[in-house]
Amino acid sequence: LDWLEEELSDSDSYRFVFVVGHQPPFDPGWNEQEENRYRQLMQENNVDLSIHGHEHYFWYGEEYGDGVKYLLVDDVAGRNYCTVSVDSFTFDVDKIDLNP
Repeated sequence: LDWLEEELSDSDSYRFVFVVGHQPPFDPGWNEQEENRYRQLMQENNVDLSIHGHEHYFWYGEEYGDGVKYLLVDDVAGRNYCTVSVDSFTFDVDKIDLNP
C-alpha cells in the first residue's frame, strides 16, 4: 500500500484514475486495517474505478457508498469479459457475455 500511495501521489494530474489489483479490498484476505487504508487511498486520490479479479464473478458498483466504483471481473469459465470505454468526460463499463 505504500507503493500504491506513492503511485497515486500525482493523481490530480489526470482526468480519470483507475487502479488495477488482483484482490479487492473487501475480500476476507484483507485485514480491517489494510482495507481501511486502501479505501482511504481511493478517496483521497479521487480514484474513479478500482478493478479486480480473484472473486471469479462479475460485479460493478460502489461497495462503500463513497463514490469509488469497483469492478470485479469474471474468470474464463464465466464466458464473459468487460470493456472499459473512456472519453473526455466519462467512462463506461460493459459486460460482454459470450454464452449463446
